[in-house]
Amino acid sequence: MPETPKIQLPYPAATDPADVPTDMRELANRIDAIYGEAGGIASLGPDGKVPAAQIPTIVSGELAYAQITSPVSILGSTTQIVAAPPVTPAAGQVIVVEFGCGDVTIPAGAGSAIVISLWRNSAPQSQFGVVMNNTAQAIRVPVYLSQRLTGLTGPQTFVVQAQMTAGTGTIAAGSGAGSTAAPTWLRIGAA
Repeated sequence: MPETPKIQLPYPAATDPADVPTDMRELANRIDAIYGEAGGIASLGPDGKVPAAQIPTIVSGELAYAQITSPVSILGSTTQIVAAPPVTPAAGQVIVVEFGCGDVTIPAGAGSAIVISLWRNSAPQSQFGVVMNNTAQAIRVPVYLSQRLTGLTGPQTFVVQAQMTAGTGTIAAGSGAGSTAAPTWLRIGAA
């Protein structure tokens, strides 16, 4: 007998013989088996709320974090800035990927830009951000980028990479002690 994809409720196929009592019993037994179970059909407690034991566990907070403490020179080819340890989100979990750098230097020149990309599982996920300089002097700016992702299954790896359109840029990073630059970081968190 076929079943529904989400909670495996049985139903008769078009080729099954007509047997309403048996079909109804199988459906009732399946509903009874998943009633009050996490991931099944929730019951309500005396207070009219779903009991905590029936609510699926969702991982929250920080899933992975990585930082660098040495500056990275960015040229015309794609250069890795920082890679996070692998994470495996829970089914249906929404995650947020965040990147921060306190000092990105873009050389002088019209159209000189640093393109920052987010890579997931060794493939480009998105153009995370672009900082452009249209002045005759180098500019230095802080950068914070964030992207919300859904529908991820299995282990996930995230890497931030960058590339210059012209000249050489710098992603500053240091220990953050005293007057040194703060670390440049990548954080993977649950939304």
